[in-house]
Amino acid sequence: MWIGMADAASYPSSYKQLGFFYKPAVDQSKDTLVKYFDDYVLTRGDESYRDSLKARGISSPFLQYIRFDAIQDPGSCGSRPYHNQVADHYGDFCDISNNHADWFLLDKYGKRMYSDGYVMMDPGSSGWRSFFLSRIKTMQQSYGWSGVFLDNVEASLTKRRQLNQLPKKYTSDSSYQSAVKGMLSYLYSWFHSNGRPAFANIITLETPSVWFTYMSYLDGAMCEAWATGWGNSGWRTTSQWLENLSRAEDTQTKGKRAILVAQGSKSNNSRQQFGYASFLLIDNSKAIFRYGLADSYQYAWTYSNYTVDLGIPLGKRYQSGSNWCRDYSKGKVCVNPSAHTSSITQN
Repeated sequence: MWIGMADAASYPSSYKQLGFFYKPAVDQSKDTLVKYFDDYVLTRGDESYRDSLKARGISSPFLQYIRFDAIQDPGSCGSRPYHNQVADHYGDFCDISNNHADWFLLDKYGKRMYSDGYVMMDPGSSGWRSFFLSRIKTMQQSYGWSGVFLDNVEASLTKRRQLNQLPKKYTSDSSYQSAVKGMLSYLYSWFHSNGRPAFANIITLETPSVWFTYMSYLDGAMCEAWATGWGNSGWRTTSQWLENLSRAEDTQTKGKRAILVAQGSKSNNSRQQFGYASFLLIDNSKAIFRYGLADSYQYAWTYSNYTVDLGIPLGKRYQSGSNWCRDYSKGKVCVNPSAHTSSITQN
């Protein structure tokens, strides 16, 4: 059963929505930022920046970034932890470590899973779920956030395998997915009933159906390597590209939103246009696009094609030889997924 979008009226209904995240832009003024970007994810501590964007006319819900998968070990009980995760009070990590050891996700050797100063938590732990929701509720209500963006929602054990951190408790993708789904459902009950949108970055997706399983308990989700693949040189195969487009279309058809991030460097204009044109093929006013690199999200790159007025779509995408095209009232978009070429033309 699909639950309707919370707070849907606050989102723009226009086509060609651009998204910006997760920290304030370091290369653009606020006035420039709001001219290009419509939807935002920021982090606890960025409230003043957030409110200044609101004052400049941004009316879409501001989502609070939070780590879904882990908490930070700040190094000592007296060190201040980051606000990008729920254990953000002084002494939180020490308290959880000493009094709630069962909240941690342990590897097959019974050890905690560390990565870059963060420690994995067990999505199946009722105590952890309760603590997480309690903290995020307080943050949302006390600091004026509209909704939440949950980062690193794993859709398989792939990342655990890559880090040689297979969990002892979850020995299969399905068992791990069940625990993650259970936590999403637990959180969404509060967010949905309080009219607050809940989004997630769904990662390590091996089976597309898992995306939609999780989406039953979300208002939207991010695909962080959409259409182009990771980095600045690798590409999706044509079949992978087609799956990315179909999943984005189906997500919107179900009344959900899709944040679609095409990865690439700032100066790679042909790659940027390929990603943006791919987005224009499937945009039905519930998709959000960004072109950038994962380690450079603090830069708000802007491109001239973002301001090209194509009007509104006249129908769905269609195949024309090796190209996939879509007609707009004031132009046309075509993408060749095998040659990695694209065109955006006005009438």
